[in-house]
Amino acid sequence: MQKVMIVGGGVGGTTVLKLLSESEVFSIVCMADTNESAEGMLAAKERRIPTVTNWSEGLDGDLDIIFDTTGDPTVYSKIKRDMSDQTILIPGSVALIMTKLFEEKNRLINKLENTSAKMDLILNTTSEGMV
Repeated sequence: MQKVMIVGGGVGGTTVLKLLSESEVFSIVCMADTNESAEGMLAAKERRIPTVTNWSEGLDGDLDIIFDTTGDPTVYSKIKRDMSDQTILIPGSVALIMTKLFEEKNRLINKLENTSAKMDLILNTTSEGMV
């Protein structure tokens, strides 16, 4: 399992949190934001994910991935400087692309499920009419 920290508890960080918390591949080990009342911080607490108000407190040599969703280039540079060489730092722009792709995938799955349900209804109705 990939250990993940999310920096930034706004809309982007919250979206990443929701997507990754449903995954069996990722384990969110920390959510960081300077605002303890940020949407992502509250969502993390609901899921019993540890939260910190200073991202450096969440740095761990065991982290595989850090998502920086703050949009602040200074924060990105500081994280890059202080993180382990083995950790991957994903900027908010890449996280946005990733979340859009996941949302599109979910929309397509829902569309397929709806179409399948309609086809089942038609098939069942047709077969009942033949009997």
